[in-house]
Amino acid sequence: MQLEAQWLEMADETLRGESDEALACRAASDPDAMTELYLRYRPRVERYCQHKLSDADLVQDVVAQVFLKVLDSLGKRRVSRFRPWLFTIVHNEIVTAYRSARPTIPLDPLNLTSHEQSSEVSAGDSFDLGYVRALMGCLSEGERQVMELRLFGLTNQEICHVLNKSYSWVGSTQHRAFTALQQLVAANTRAEVCTP
Repeated sequence: MQLEAQWLEMADETLRGESDEALACRAASDPDAMTELYLRYRPRVERYCQHKLSDADLVQDVVAQVFLKVLDSLGKRRVSRFRPWLFTIVHNEIVTAYRSARPTIPLDPLNLTSHEQSSEVSAGDSFDLGYVRALMGCLSEGERQVMELRLFGLTNQEICHVLNKSYSWVGSTQHRAFTALQQLVAANTRAEVCTP
Protein backbone atom coordinates (compact mmCIF):
# COMPACT_ATOMS: atom_id res chain seq x y z
CA MET A 1 0.00 0.00 0.00
CA GLN A 2 2.86 2.43 0.72
CA LEU A 3 4.35 1.76 -2.69
CA GLU A 4 1.01 2.61 -4.32
CA ALA A 5 0.80 5.83 -2.31
CA GLN A 6 4.26 6.78 -3.55
CA TRP A 7 3.23 6.07 -7.15
CA LEU A 8 0.16 8.23 -6.73
CA GLU A 9 2.27 11.09 -5.42
CA MET A 10 4.68 10.76 -8.32
CA ALA A 11 1.96 10.40 -10.98
CA ASP A 12 1.72 13.24 -13.43
CA GLU A 13 -1.17 15.56 -12.51
CA THR A 14 -2.35 15.57 -16.12
CA LEU A 15 -2.96 11.82 -15.98
CA ARG A 16 -5.22 12.14 -12.95
CA GLY A 17 -7.62 14.42 -14.81
CA GLU A 18 -7.60 12.35 -17.98
CA SER A 19 -10.55 10.09 -18.83
CA ASP A 20 -10.24 6.33 -18.57
CA GLU A 21 -10.80 5.99 -22.30
CA ALA A 22 -8.00 8.44 -23.16
CA LEU A 23 -5.63 6.61 -20.82
CA ALA A 24 -6.68 3.28 -22.34
CA CYS A 25 -5.77 4.54 -25.81
CA ARG A 26 -2.24 5.30 -24.65
CA ALA A 27 -1.76 2.48 -22.13
CA ALA A 28 -0.22 -0.04 -24.53
CA SER A 29 2.70 2.27 -25.29
CA ASP A 30 2.76 4.56 -22.24
CA PRO A 31 3.56 2.86 -18.90
CA ASP A 32 2.40 5.95 -16.96
CA ALA A 33 -1.08 5.69 -18.52
CA MET A 34 -1.32 1.98 -17.65
CA THR A 35 -0.08 2.70 -14.12
CA GLU A 36 -2.80 5.30 -13.66
CA LEU A 37 -5.51 2.89 -14.84
CA TYR A 38 -4.12 0.21 -12.53
CA LEU A 39 -4.10 2.58 -9.54
CA ARG A 40 -7.64 3.75 -10.30
CA TYR A 41 -9.17 0.32 -10.70
CA ARG A 42 -7.10 -2.25 -8.78
CA PRO A 43 -8.86 -1.57 -5.45
CA ARG A 44 -12.32 -2.04 -7.02
CA VAL A 45 -11.28 -5.10 -8.99
CA GLU A 46 -9.66 -6.65 -5.92
CA ARG A 47 -12.68 -5.90 -3.72
CA TYR A 48 -15.04 -7.42 -6.30
CA CYS A 49 -12.84 -10.52 -6.56
CA GLN A 50 -12.73 -10.84 -2.76
CA HIS A 51 -16.50 -10.63 -2.78
CA LYS A 52 -16.81 -13.46 -5.30
CA LEU A 53 -13.91 -15.73 -4.27
CA SER A 54 -13.06 -16.99 -0.80
CA ASP A 55 -9.37 -17.82 -1.35
CA ALA A 56 -7.09 -14.78 -0.84
CA ASP A 57 -4.32 -16.24 -3.02
CA LEU A 58 -6.78 -16.92 -5.81
CA VAL A 59 -8.05 -13.33 -5.55
CA GLN A 60 -4.52 -12.00 -6.08
CA ASP A 61 -4.00 -14.37 -9.02
CA VAL A 62 -7.25 -13.29 -10.67
CA VAL A 63 -6.49 -9.58 -10.15
CA ALA A 64 -3.05 -10.04 -11.71
CA GLN A 65 -4.53 -12.01 -14.61
CA VAL A 66 -7.14 -9.30 -15.21
CA PHE A 67 -4.57 -6.54 -15.54
CA LEU A 68 -2.31 -8.69 -17.72
CA LYS A 69 -5.28 -9.23 -20.06
CA VAL A 70 -6.09 -5.52 -19.96
CA LEU A 71 -2.54 -4.60 -20.96
CA ASP A 72 -2.44 -7.25 -23.67
CA SER A 73 -5.85 -6.30 -25.07
CA LEU A 74 -5.25 -2.55 -25.07
CA GLY A 75 -2.41 -3.11 -27.48
CA LYS A 76 -4.76 -4.86 -29.90
CA ARG A 77 -8.00 -2.90 -29.72
CA ARG A 78 -9.53 0.45 -28.96
CA VAL A 79 -11.86 0.55 -25.96
CA SER A 80 -14.70 3.07 -26.06
CA ARG A 81 -16.11 2.38 -22.56
CA PHE A 82 -13.32 1.30 -20.26
CA ARG A 83 -15.09 0.48 -16.97
CA PRO A 84 -17.71 -1.96 -18.32
CA TRP A 85 -15.06 -3.53 -20.56
CA LEU A 86 -12.76 -3.99 -17.54
CA PHE A 87 -15.51 -5.56 -15.43
CA THR A 88 -16.36 -7.91 -18.29
CA ILE A 89 -12.78 -9.16 -18.10
CA VAL A 90 -13.04 -9.41 -14.30
CA HIS A 91 -16.31 -11.33 -14.51
CA ASN A 92 -14.90 -13.74 -17.10
CA GLU A 93 -11.72 -14.35 -15.08
CA ILE A 94 -13.75 -15.10 -11.95
CA VAL A 95 -15.89 -17.55 -13.91
CA THR A 96 -12.76 -19.18 -15.30
CA ALA A 97 -11.21 -19.45 -11.81
CA TYR A 98 -14.43 -20.85 -10.39
CA ARG A 99 -14.77 -23.45 -13.12
CA SER A 100 -11.16 -24.59 -12.90
CA ALA A 101 -11.33 -25.09 -9.13
CA ARG A 102 -15.03 -25.70 -8.60
CA PRO A 103 -14.77 -27.97 -5.54
CA THR A 104 -12.61 -25.55 -3.54
CA ILE A 105 -13.99 -22.10 -4.42
CA PRO A 106 -17.41 -21.38 -2.96
CA LEU A 107 -19.12 -18.20 -4.14
CA ASP A 108 -20.24 -16.22 -1.09
CA PRO A 109 -23.17 -13.90 -1.73
CA LEU A 110 -22.35 -10.27 -0.92
CA ASN A 111 -19.27 -10.84 1.25
CA LEU A 112 -18.69 -7.15 1.97
CA THR A 113 -18.36 -7.19 5.74
CA SER A 114 -14.85 -8.61 5.86
CA HIS A 115 -13.51 -6.31 3.15
CA GLU A 116 -13.68 -2.62 2.32
CA GLN A 117 -17.23 -1.62 1.57
CA SER A 118 -18.06 0.26 -1.57
CA SER A 119 -19.05 3.89 -1.18
CA GLU A 120 -22.57 3.01 -2.29
CA VAL A 121 -22.94 0.47 0.51
CA SER A 122 -21.27 2.49 3.24
CA ALA A 123 -23.47 5.46 2.37
CA GLY A 124 -26.53 3.39 3.32
CA ASP A 125 -25.68 2.78 6.94
CA SER A 126 -29.37 2.60 7.85
CA PHE A 127 -29.53 -1.20 7.34
CA ASP A 128 -27.75 -4.21 8.76
CA LEU A 129 -25.36 -5.27 6.02
CA GLY A 130 -24.99 -8.79 7.38
CA TYR A 131 -28.74 -9.29 7.28
CA VAL A 132 -29.01 -7.95 3.73
CA ARG A 133 -26.04 -10.11 2.71
CA ALA A 134 -27.79 -13.20 4.03
CA LEU A 135 -31.07 -12.25 2.33
CA MET A 136 -29.24 -12.04 -1.00
CA GLY A 137 -29.10 -15.84 -0.78
CA CYS A 138 -32.87 -15.87 -1.38
CA LEU A 139 -32.49 -14.20 -4.78
CA SER A 140 -32.07 -16.01 -8.07
CA GLU A 141 -28.56 -16.16 -9.54
CA GLY A 142 -29.35 -13.41 -12.06
CA GLU A 143 -30.88 -11.14 -9.42
CA ARG A 144 -27.88 -11.69 -7.14
CA GLN A 145 -25.42 -10.90 -9.96
CA VAL A 146 -27.20 -7.66 -10.87
CA MET A 147 -27.45 -6.54 -7.23
CA GLU A 148 -23.79 -7.36 -6.55
CA LEU A 149 -22.61 -5.35 -9.57
CA ARG A 150 -24.87 -2.44 -8.58
CA LEU A 151 -23.43 -2.51 -5.07
CA PHE A 152 -19.99 -2.23 -6.61
CA GLY A 153 -21.01 0.95 -8.42
CA LEU A 154 -21.75 -0.21 -11.95
CA THR A 155 -24.63 1.41 -13.84
CA ASN A 156 -27.36 -0.64 -15.53
CA GLN A 157 -25.74 0.01 -18.91
CA GLU A 158 -22.39 -1.26 -17.62
CA ILE A 159 -24.07 -4.33 -16.09
CA CYS A 160 -25.60 -5.08 -19.50
CA HIS A 161 -22.12 -5.11 -20.96
CA VAL A 162 -20.61 -7.25 -18.16
CA LEU A 163 -23.36 -9.89 -18.14
CA ASN A 164 -24.06 -9.67 -21.89
CA LYS A 165 -27.76 -9.05 -21.23
CA SER A 166 -30.23 -6.50 -22.57
CA TYR A 167 -30.89 -3.24 -20.78
CA SER A 168 -34.52 -4.23 -20.16
CA TRP A 169 -33.41 -7.59 -18.65
CA VAL A 170 -31.08 -5.80 -16.23
CA GLY A 171 -33.74 -3.24 -15.27
CA SER A 172 -36.48 -5.80 -14.70
CA THR A 173 -34.14 -8.17 -12.86
CA GLN A 174 -33.00 -5.35 -10.59
CA HIS A 175 -36.62 -4.39 -9.93
CA ARG A 176 -37.53 -8.00 -9.07
CA ALA A 177 -34.53 -8.21 -6.73
CA PHE A 178 -35.44 -4.97 -4.92
CA THR A 179 -39.06 -6.08 -4.62
CA ALA A 180 -38.04 -9.50 -3.29
CA LEU A 181 -35.68 -7.97 -0.74
CA GLN A 182 -38.35 -5.49 0.39
CA GLN A 183 -40.85 -8.33 0.85
CA LEU A 184 -38.34 -10.40 2.80
CA VAL A 185 -37.53 -7.48 5.07
CA ALA A 186 -41.23 -6.63 5.51
CA ALA A 187 -41.98 -10.27 6.39
CA ASN A 188 -39.09 -10.15 8.87
CA THR A 189 -37.58 -13.21 7.21
CA ARG A 190 -34.90 -14.89 9.25
CA ALA A 191 -31.60 -14.74 7.38
CA GLU A 192 -30.90 -18.43 8.03
CA VAL A 193 -33.83 -19.32 5.77
CA CYS A 194 -31.95 -17.95 2.75
CA THR A 195 -28.55 -19.56 3.26
CA PRO A 196 -27.86 -22.55 0.99
